[in-house]
Amino acid sequence: RDLHSFPTRRSSDLDLQFPKIAAEWHPTRNGDLTPGDVVAGSNKRIWWKCPVADDHEWTAPPHKRTLRGYGCPCCAGYQLSVTNRLDTQFPEIAAQWHPTKNGGVTPADVVAGSHSKAWWTCPKGPDHEWLVDIGERTYAGRGCPFCFHNRVSVTNSLQTLFPELAREWHPTKNGKLTPADVTSKS
Repeated sequence: RDLHSFPTRRSSDLDLQFPKIAAEWHPTRNGDLTPGDVVAGSNKRIWWKCPVADDHEWTAPPHKRTLRGYGCPCCAGYQLSVTNRLDTQFPEIAAQWHPTKNGGVTPADVVAGSHSKAWWTCPKGPDHEWLVDIGERTYAGRGCPFCFHNRVSVTNSLQTLFPELAREWHPTKNGKLTPADVTSKS
């Protein structure tokens, strides 16, 4: 047989040089193209599928995977998936999602570590509503600022918790502030 009639495999083919990355090649979305048809440094956008979950699918050129080390954007928290949604990762925090102030966005629509701001509500007070990054709630562990006495509310004001002390409030020397305007721990 003529050796020139067989296609030559290059050592830069994705499947030869990066078999672990080639194993994440999407099984159906790249048409007839295979990891053996693509060089590792290619700029061509390719579909990938992470083994962590069925919805971990994305496109990226091989050079971003091989040269820059990019992995699954769902696992990294850059792309929404069932495994990184707020409602599946942190259901107790998702339960405090404000029902009306987030413009129709729900805890199923956001990544648990997102830097996007969202409105929250705490069941311990009718006025315990605040705006903060989603990631601040989930990964930084920030809870209700009213329960932690960082913001004044009807449940933590000096007027509510210590009415006898509030009666001693000077009527003119505190400017416009009243005992209802400061936390009891202020």
